[in-house]
Amino acid sequence: MRFLKPLPLNTHIRFDALLSLEAFEPSWLITFANDVFVYLKTDKLLLPEEEENISSITKSYVAGLFSEGYRDWFNHSLQHLKDIHFGPKYGYDMGPKGNIELIYVFYIVAAFILFIAIINFINLVTARSEGRAIEAGIRKISGANRKDIILQFLGESIFVSFISFLIALLFVELCIEPFSNLLGRKSDINVYDNIYLLARISVLALLVGVVAGIYPALVFSKFQPAEILRGKARGGKKNPLLRIILVVVQFAISVFLIVSIIVFNRQIDYMKKADLGFDSDNILVFSDLSEGIINGYEAIRAELLQEPGIIKLTSSQAIPGRRGSGITIRSTEDPASADVLVREYRVGRGFKET
Repeated sequence: MRFLKPLPLNTHIRFDALLSLEAFEPSWLITFANDVFVYLKTDKLLLPEEEENISSITKSYVAGLFSEGYRDWFNHSLQHLKDIHFGPKYGYDMGPKGNIELIYVFYIVAAFILFIAIINFINLVTARSEGRAIEAGIRKISGANRKDIILQFLGESIFVSFISFLIALLFVELCIEPFSNLLGRKSDINVYDNIYLLARISVLALLVGVVAGIYPALVFSKFQPAEILRGKARGGKKNPLLRIILVVVQFAISVFLIVSIIVFNRQIDYMKKADLGFDSDNILVFSDLSEGIINGYEAIRAELLQEPGIIKLTSSQAIPGRRGSGITIRSTEDPASADVLVREYRVGRGFKET
């Protein structure tokens, strides 16, 4: 027996022990029907025609092992290692799969929050339109051109964006541990060791700064000094419709996010408190039983039922909420294409009552 070092958090291979197939009885291997994962290491990315060649080799090999009625049952698919976590689910995946749809939801929520922040920044800048317009006019009188004014406002917004970015990184460091405890799993997130991720977030901060500052920059840079001195320039007040639209959109997104959070919390609360159709209190489940206990189940059952504290006792292949078995059914007169997949639980007597 050899002991392995602790597995990294980002591996999809999860196990308690590694056993060689050669250690099992040949009679058991004959009936082995679980999915088998084979890893192929290639020197380059496979082309579609190369993947088809591998498929043809596999089919020809299987054809020589099984009779014609079983050949169509066996199939395989190729999947890149980096696509396993968020890729399609197979019958017996070795580790928990990620939910890419949930990641997309987080992306959308983050985009909404960024959009609200950009609207807030634009409204705050244009709310001080009179003072900023005078500032822009004085700079133009001093010799600055429109390009200089635009660069000034963009520089201010980018600076604010990067300050916010640094504050966000600080909050990530402070909150990652409590957030991990909330999820019940260790989160291995270290932005500072991932240069690629840090660069992408920095580019995002730059982009947010540009988007937030481009409108105020264009508005204040177009004013002429003469208009400002005559009091005709009012910045954002000159076009209140845009500010009204921005405020309405901001509040609409905020209401949408708040309602979504309420609905999400109610769904979670419903899942925790919904009627399961049976009382789960005072029910004990013993799983992964040895072959001896399984073979002597009836005798053990009879003895356990003599205990006054045990009211009912039953056996089953799986428990509600966990995966059972699957079979295909169809009418005798229907063709094989009419098969319907049915999930089944193979249970012993007294299961319903228990």
